[in-house]
Amino acid sequence: MSVAAVIFTVVLIALAAVIFITVFNAYYQKAGRGIVLIRTGLGGQRVVIDGGCLTLPFLHSTERVPTNSISLTVKCQGSQSLITADYIPIDLTIEFVLRVDSSEAGIQRVSRVVGATNLNSDDLAILYQGRFVDAIQAEISRQTLADLHLNRDSLGNRVKARLEDSFNSLGLLLESAALVYLDQSPLASLSDQNILHVQGMRTIAEQVSENRKQRAQIEADAEAAIKATELTQTTVRVEHERKQKEAEISLAETVKQIQAESEARAAAIAEQAAFTSEEAKLSKEKSLREAEINRDLALRQQEINSLKELETAKIQSQIEIAEKRMDEI
Repeated sequence: MSVAAVIFTVVLIALAAVIFITVFNAYYQKAGRGIVLIRTGLGGQRVVIDGGCLTLPFLHSTERVPTNSISLTVKCQGSQSLITADYIPIDLTIEFVLRVDSSEAGIQRVSRVVGATNLNSDDLAILYQGRFVDAIQAEISRQTLADLHLNRDSLGNRVKARLEDSFNSLGLLLESAALVYLDQSPLASLSDQNILHVQGMRTIAEQVSENRKQRAQIEADAEAAIKATELTQTTVRVEHERKQKEAEISLAETVKQIQAESEARAAAIAEQAAFTSEEAKLSKEKSLREAEINRDLALRQQEINSLKELETAKIQSQIEIAEKRMDEI
């Protein structure tokens, strides 16, 4: 083979390779994160979840199906308000989160029934508004407004349970249903030509009237309780003041009694001391008087003894004189 033929062959192969790469690059589509490919046409339907596929013009048609979560909001307000078990119209907002079933069968269903171009919150809300509202109303009509308020955390779960099978048949998974807003509809938005609205307005009026009566009764009971408490407090305070006054009077009387007893004891002690002093004085005077009397008696006895001795001496002298005279005779 000549050199020219070799060069021609190499150039031809290179050109074919370039054409192949260009065509392959232009018509090879890849499934990305959150995107699934559905190719139809030559070779039948093919679902590409990971990887890619070659899509040739005139031979194939490709849809790109998003599998990311889709959030949509359903609002029922004003003239579209829902009716509770006690006929009270309510406004509510529920946020739903949907996702395409990532299985091959689920992707085929959602592509066939819903369509890849409708997999967005606005289109889904429009397409299935009736399903959402019907499921919500079915749950709302089973409970009163008070029950809904008390169990609002479970309302979304109950609505979700009602819708799951319906959306599964479409190839969609209902991930969550969250109650965002719930309240009684304004009376201005209600119609007096709607029998359900009229019934609801009557129920509201009755409940408001009853609540006002209960509130008035509670306020009256509270006021009476406050007055009774004040009266009790006043009675307790007066009783306390009375007991305090009695205690003060009793204390004063006790102090006076103690002072009187102390004064009486002091007087008795003083009197006893005076009596003892006087008795001692009298005893002393008596002793002095007795001593004086004894001294006088002793002096008189001495005088008497002296007189007796003198008389005895005198008589003895006379006797001796008489004896001498007799002797002389």
